[in-house]
Amino acid sequence: MNELVAFECPYCSHRMEIPARLDGKEGTCPGCNRMITLTLPSWQPGQNSQQAKGSFTPPPPPAAGIGPDGGAYAPPSPPSPMAPVPQLISDTLWRKGDLLAFHKYAPLPAICLKSNQPATGQLKRNLAWHPPSVYIGLLLGLFPFVIIALILTKKATIYIGLSDEWFAIRKQKIARAWRIVLLSIALGIGLPILGGITQQGPGVICPAALGALVLFLVGVCYGNFGARLVYPARITADFVYLKGVHPDFLAQLPEWPFPGNM
Repeated sequence: MNELVAFECPYCSHRMEIPARLDGKEGTCPGCNRMITLTLPSWQPGQNSQQAKGSFTPPPPPAAGIGPDGGAYAPPSPPSPMAPVPQLISDTLWRKGDLLAFHKYAPLPAICLKSNQPATGQLKRNLAWHPPSVYIGLLLGLFPFVIIALILTKKATIYIGLSDEWFAIRKQKIARAWRIVLLSIALGIGLPILGGITQQGPGVICPAALGALVLFLVGVCYGNFGARLVYPARITADFVYLKGVHPDFLAQLPEWPFPGNM
């Protein structure tokens, strides 16, 4: 049963299409990142997203008052998006080749995406993606390219599970990137001073300064790409397709059930 039904978040009015079998499940709205409960009051088998329209209805919070033991009672706080989530949700996560495909609002399980081991925490990732064809806009100039990229860029905020080992690996990569950047800055400042003291000409100082600039760019790129761990292969209005996920994690998931969709 792969019928898609149109829904609208009650908080931000973000519209999306999701499988009808997700009735009663909780997830995160990609528009406002709030936890919402999905209800399908009018859906019948065989209906499509234009024939049936449900809504996300958050459960009413319990009222404050007197608890069963006679003591004061306060309603619980709404769930945090950083709170661990339970096991794999096979009807919101899929395997598409070497990609992890999932709905933007679907919470990822408390399993490390890099090692397939139990996660000890979650890491917030703000993802952005645009079609590779956007780079053709560079032929028109930098400003048109930026405008086209801003229009076509899709974004998503997700929380990925990581183990202590991969938190440490990420921290090491970031520290290594900072060391490279700081070294390049030290060289960029120190080489001109050293050149003035030793009376070295531009033929020596300029190549050394250029090397410091290249080293700086290497550090920045290493920090951005080395520490990201996972990255989007594509983002659509409702789905995220993630690369860099451990093969054993993907092997537990069902195949992508929507032929022709990517």
